[in-house]
Amino acid sequence: MNNISPNELIKHVRATNGAEVGVSSHTDDVTSDDIYVALENGVRYIKQALDKGVLAVVCQVGSGIPVELSQLGNVYEVDDLHSFAGDLLSEVYAQDIADVDLIGITGTNGKTSSSHFACQLFNLLDDKAGYIGTLGYGVIGGEFYASRNTTPDRITLYRYISLLKHMGCKKVVMEVSSHGITLGRIEGLEFHTAAFTNLSRDHLDFHQTMQAYEEAKLSFFDDYPIQKLVVNADDVVGQKLINKWSGKYGSDLSCYGNTASSISGYYRYLVDSRGDGVVITVSYRDKSYQLRINIKGQYNIENLLGAALICVASGYSFAQLEAITASVIPVPGRLECCSVAGGTNICVDYAHTSAGMEAVLTDVSLKLDNVSDTWCVFGCGGNRDKGKRQEMGRVASLNAEHVVVTDDNTRGEQSEAILCDIVKGIDVKCGLTICRDRKQAIKHVVESVGNDDLVLVLGKGNEEVLDYGSNKVPHRDIDVVSQWSGNA
Repeated sequence: MNNISPNELIKHVRATNGAEVGVSSHTDDVTSDDIYVALENGVRYIKQALDKGVLAVVCQVGSGIPVELSQLGNVYEVDDLHSFAGDLLSEVYAQDIADVDLIGITGTNGKTSSSHFACQLFNLLDDKAGYIGTLGYGVIGGEFYASRNTTPDRITLYRYISLLKHMGCKKVVMEVSSHGITLGRIEGLEFHTAAFTNLSRDHLDFHQTMQAYEEAKLSFFDDYPIQKLVVNADDVVGQKLINKWSGKYGSDLSCYGNTASSISGYYRYLVDSRGDGVVITVSYRDKSYQLRINIKGQYNIENLLGAALICVASGYSFAQLEAITASVIPVPGRLECCSVAGGTNICVDYAHTSAGMEAVLTDVSLKLDNVSDTWCVFGCGGNRDKGKRQEMGRVASLNAEHVVVTDDNTRGEQSEAILCDIVKGIDVKCGLTICRDRKQAIKHVVESVGNDDLVLVLGKGNEEVLDYGSNKVPHRDIDVVSQWSGNA
């Protein structure tokens, strides 16, 4: 066993190696310039990290590493790995993180779209911004890489922020999940701006109750240093947040909604859909602005407004935003649409909660005047909140003439059990089809739709695999839609 402090370890590896030191907790990421921190199950991969030539390995005392490894000169066992890792991250990455403005976005739905739109807007303003979230990490339209979690573990998150800084980013926009908050993944970070989108049922397999889930989300605004706050005022929990923090943030609190309000810092918006796109009129005090956009969906409009106010919180004006919003492009897998012969409109979306599904299914902007029927293709994930399955079935059956229930990421759970849970929520069974094979389910719909129908394929968005636990099957909804609709 080698006892050492974080500061001593950094000095030691720099003195002997001379490299720019990094910290990693995953052997997939680790390089020969890194210190590998073996968190929990990471002790299994210490030899793999050493084989990759890491500068040092740090693990918890009593973690049970093989004796032959513990006796190596660059393997260190410490009494409090959590505290040691925090000090190590501060030593290695503090300056890089201080050099960027961190922007955190939380909520049940809309984190990905809001973050993606904010990054696009900043980049259009020549203020390079990096993204960390469900889609991966990197620069939108530039270097981009896959990630394991929406909000990565603390070590990986610090590492990504540093990498983005060295890619030239002045801002980093990140999705902040309830898991990330509860599990301390954002510990030690300070945020220039924090944004709240909305809250509805999700992740109760983890949080158990809606109260605990809400408390986890709102603790982001209680427990972390935040300079400016942006909130969706049309959301009930958003209103709670505004009422609680209006005194604290004062002029640094901005909120948006589509009804009249006397809230200070309130931006009201109205939407006008035209043949050549959508115009959002934003009114603030005695001024109004027009934002032209070329994206579909009410929720995308809300998310774009949130992204715009994030830019305003960073010092930009709505006059500057007016000139660029028409250049914002849709987020992959978020209301990604194509039209097929006969006028049928097919849209792929990530909606995987009852509230998210309802928002898409009732979005009148997706339905042309001559829309005949709506088709909804969806499933539910396995080994997750079982309680939302029946509610998702109910929402689908209330808002679509044709419901096609199929596999989503079943993970280790039996598909039949998931499908049965969903069907319990569907009172009217006429118009219901059950087809486990997701590709065949989409094919069935494409071959069955009538002219001018609307098809919504929900739940997976831009995901590239179907997760059956030990079996990962390549699958991307929009590719399958294109294949069967002849748009490939």
